[in-house]
Parts: sequence; C-alpha cells; structure tokens
Amino acid sequence: SDTSNCKSLNLAGITELEKSIFSIYPNPVSEKLTVVFSSQYKGKYEIYSVDGKKLKESNFTAFPSQEITISTTELPLGIYYLKLNNQVKQFVKK
Repeated sequence: SDTSNCKSLNLAGITELEKSIFSIYPNPVSEKLTVVFSSQYKGKYEIYSVDGKKLKESNFTAFPSQEITISTTELPLGIYYLKLNNQVKQFVKK
C-alpha cells in the first residue's frame, strides 16, 4: 500500500522536548519515591506497570522546590512509570 502520505509519530521523544517539571529519587526505590518539582503543579500523578496497567493515582498541588513522597511499599519488585500531565519518568522497585 502507498505510505507516501503517512506521517511518523514518535511519542517517546515528546517529554524530552518539554522542560521537565519534576525529578525523582531514589532510583531504584524501595519504600518511597520522592518527587521534586521545578515549577508549580496542580493535578494528579499516576503510576503504571510496564504492561500499561494503572496501579496508583492521587490528586495534589505542589510548589517550586517542594517535594512529595509516594509510598511504593505495596508495589512488587519491577519497573514502573510515574506520569504527571504528559511527562513520564521510569523508576525501578528493588
């Protein structure tokens, strides 16, 4: 079939084009994940497994330089994704 009118869509690079509004530590994590914000944020976080299943979510408000902690004690060992708005960061539970 003719693919000359098709456009390539690379979702993996989207978050890299935007200024990241948050960073996370430690990574790998054991009991709690700390999220540090570089700008004000009001919304929710979502944690996904590698197979795309939403495992956890919560609404909150954070200010620049503020840290929030997310308990990971109920998560089994593995790789997870933390999503805020359209920005995603990967972390490992060990």
